Amino acid sequence: IVEGPPDPRASSLSIGGRSFDDPECEMLPRSEGEDRSREGYLHFQASSEAPTCGDHHLHFGGGAAGFPPLKLELHRQPSAFQRQVSKFLRGYMQKEWLSSASLPAPTSEDVSDDAVLLEVPQQETSNDCGYFILEYILCLLHLSPEELRRLARASAEELASLPWPSQKDIDVRKEMLTAGLGMLFVAAQQTGTADVEALLRKDVQLLDQLREVLADITSFSEAAQRLAAECGDGCDASGSDRKRRRLLDG
Repeated sequence: IVEGPPDPRASSLSIGGRSFDDPECEMLPRSEGEDRSREGYLHFQASSEAPTCGDHHLHFGGGAAGFPPLKLELHRQPSAFQRQVSKFLRGYMQKEWLSSASLPAPTSEDVSDDAVLLEVPQQETSNDCGYFILEYILCLLHLSPEELRRLARASAEELASLPWPSQKDIDVRKEMLTAGLGMLFVAAQQTGTADVEALLRKDVQLLDQLREVLADITSFSEAAQRLAAECGDGCDASGSDRKRRRLLDG
């Protein structure tokens, strides 16, 4: 019995402990005189929460005999545009420092030109930029200035391990904000005023309801506070040392 080659559509891709199946198979046309081998592409539909970098494992043909898993190690490098943005932000922050702080700002030699690209969930739509920025602001507002300073000592891998908001979280936040705006409109109609500050000053219950709309970042704040504490207690230790310490303690 002569067995044919495995079906590429039965392949799977393992990313960060998750498996993605049913790829779209695109075969390239075969030219005359070529051998029986064919070239093509496998397109896997992975969610935005799947990490881009790291070790990926391709199981071609569903792990068919003679086709062992292929290990793919991917790295992320900032593009020329991203380096330009980081350089612009560095200059902006330097001017802000000079205008508000008594200490001299770091020189260009003290700061790297490379941007730190974190493996965090990405925006999946073309119109939720502002909501993502708002969600990041809400996350950081739950931390004290000292905790933020300690997080600055963490490595990119440690920061990426925090439960940053995903597209699903943004969708939930948009629904909550819509509900909050509805509460404000109803209160404004009932009282005959459009002054939000006056409404919240008079209606404590409305203030508490709106606070719940914006203050449910418990999972992020708790994880960030734990990491900030570790960076404060072991600021001289490397990220791998702190990770090893967490494993021993846990």
